[in-house]
Amino acid sequence: MKLLEIPAPGIESAVDAEVAEGELVADTVDAQACVFLAALHRAERSIAAHIGRLNEGRPPWGPVDTGKAIPWVEKKLSITLADSQKQALRLVS
Repeated sequence: MKLLEIPAPGIESAVDAEVAEGELVADTVDAQACVFLAALHRAERSIAAHIGRLNEGRPPWGPVDTGKAIPWVEKKLSITLADSQKQALRLVS
């Protein structure tokens, strides 16, 4: 709270009031207490639920050989995927 030069009790009170009003959502992530804007929290939860649902089934196009598909896509679209993007594709194929 030093960064804002506002006493901690004032910030805690304001956060509590916003949580009570539904503007903020208090949650825990990896055992860490967090506060999120309510709309963003709902969006993140919705996206996570959709990803979970998609992950339950198999895609209708069958398995993809990412060793061939990734270079093909990069060449076709004239892009270079980040290593994290390539890893994500390998996880879902």
